[in-house]
Amino acid sequence: MSDEFADDIPAEISALVHAAAPGASRIPAAGVAAVQRRGVQWRRRRAAATTAVLAGLVAVVTVVPVWTARAKGPDPAVSPRPSATAGPSASPSPRTLTGQSAQRMINSWQGAYESASNVDYDGPYTVKNFRDVTLPDAVVVFPDFGELSDSGVGQPLRYRDTLLTSVDTVLPTPSGGLALLGSRDLDPGHRRPDGPCVTKLEFRLELYDATGRRTLSRNVRRQCHDVALVGVDERYAYLRRDDLVVAHDLATGGEHQVVDLRKLPKPSEVGMSVPASVQSGRLVQSASDPLVGQADATAITVYDLADRRTYQLKLPENEAFILEVRLSPDGTRAAVVWRGMQRPFDLEVTVLDVATSAPLAHQVFKSTSRVPDASAGYATTYVGVAWHDASALRFAWYETPLTGKHLLSEMVRTDVITVP
Repeated sequence: MSDEFADDIPAEISALVHAAAPGASRIPAAGVAAVQRRGVQWRRRRAAATTAVLAGLVAVVTVVPVWTARAKGPDPAVSPRPSATAGPSASPSPRTLTGQSAQRMINSWQGAYESASNVDYDGPYTVKNFRDVTLPDAVVVFPDFGELSDSGVGQPLRYRDTLLTSVDTVLPTPSGGLALLGSRDLDPGHRRPDGPCVTKLEFRLELYDATGRRTLSRNVRRQCHDVALVGVDERYAYLRRDDLVVAHDLATGGEHQVVDLRKLPKPSEVGMSVPASVQSGRLVQSASDPLVGQADATAITVYDLADRRTYQLKLPENEAFILEVRLSPDGTRAAVVWRGMQRPFDLEVTVLDVATSAPLAHQVFKSTSRVPDASAGYATTYVGVAWHDASALRFAWYETPLTGKHLLSEMVRTDVITVP
């Protein structure tokens, strides 16, 4: 790793630790505001954690670390019940992928960032600290990469000279770079009332080219209103402003409304907010709470931005917790990553035809070791998914270790899912 970059844990990980254990790290008011804003995202992506802090140049360790589980889900202590048939199933494909992948696999919630952090916290939390510190009775998977390449090799996310205090969202751009949204504290070190109307705080949209050079940094915050980055293409960044999705022109900063989310059909069992993303020219919304015992429940809605048609997708299993939905590059197929609600809570991937909701492929990813008990979390952990081409997916995951400390790059495995 060059001196130009650093392998610190990203700011949002520090904020998560702060939320799990007050006093574990010092986060300015802006960071706390960001924590409040990202509650819905984190409820989908994080398991509850118990945190301990070691003195000195600290390394944060957890019994079930916040970066070990991609999403919270059903309680592992629930009694098992028979599960329903999950549709077409297949064993891991022996197919060898060649050529450049159609989509990049960004691991922004579990990867280390090659960037000097501006956040005010005790640290840094680095690979060196992870290796050197003694971790008694702790199980840790340290996130040492931010993107999984076509060859399955972990790579850091490259961006430098950021103006952000805390990174909220990281998305790949069509040109091979990155789009970031995060907060910038204009009054660091001073406490002030938290919430959407907090003062002296910006939310900036930043673009980086494939070399990590910053090409844009623009404040897109509107006082007392939420903003989230939900998609990016060659011309626009798609921002969610409260209940609206707008297209933000990258060249001029002008915006126009794309859709009012209040007027769209919603998936079943949604919480206070419906997670949304813009992919392949379509808006995707998925259930933010587990689908429990709902026959024929709508798990996902897809809205085409061009023809304004809405598609409602259902999973073959009527009890599921959705972790991620990734549309194919042409937007006609949806890869749904989900976890069953019954023991052993395996990771499953179902590929659905967007037009008909028909299942095209289904695969279950199981642990070969014993299933951890409730205190040890799930037997498998999700990392990422990406379409390699129209008929193949790359799926990254690992078997959750029961003991010891590990680098994510040493644990992760990538399987190929073939889609007819």
